[in-house]
Amino acid sequence: MQISVPEVCLDRRTAAKIASMSVSWLKRMDSIGAGPPKLRLGEGPGRIRYPVETFMAWLQQHHEPARLAGGGTASSLV
Repeated sequence: MQISVPEVCLDRRTAAKIASMSVSWLKRMDSIGAGPPKLRLGEGPGRIRYPVETFMAWLQQHHEPARLAGGGTASSLV
């Protein structure tokens, strides 16, 4: 018997906190197509989720090493 394990996802607030950016910045990146891959769970703004594995991969590709260490600004992204 094979059991399906659901994918672990982050809400926007948690994803923003992990990336050390604001929720509004993350929304802006999503709106211009530059944000991390996301899932939309129904209608409404609170229904966006980011699969953990793809979010972390996106974060590594789009953040400078100093940003991950806590330095830098949002302008150093993308």
